[in-house]
Amino acid sequence: NHMRCFKWVNETGEVLSSFETYRMFTPAQKTIYGIASVVTPPEHRKKGHASRMLEAGMRLIESQDPLCLGWHLYS
Repeated sequence: NHMRCFKWVNETGEVLSSFETYRMFTPAQKTIYGIASVVTPPEHRKKGHASRMLEAGMRLIESQDPLCLGWHLYS
């Protein structure tokens, strides 16, 4: 699967922020991930939720994919 969706939720399950990743391959069969559709509801903005979510999601993918070369803004 080339697309993954991530959600950052609070202790009650309310979504604080979300984003998608798209996996793409280089000619050498290494992977590069695109970050897309980062969304934070207005009432949760300016609290660092998206930043923490992106850091955690990127660390998770990098730990699962040793061929990951890097990231770029997809949309």
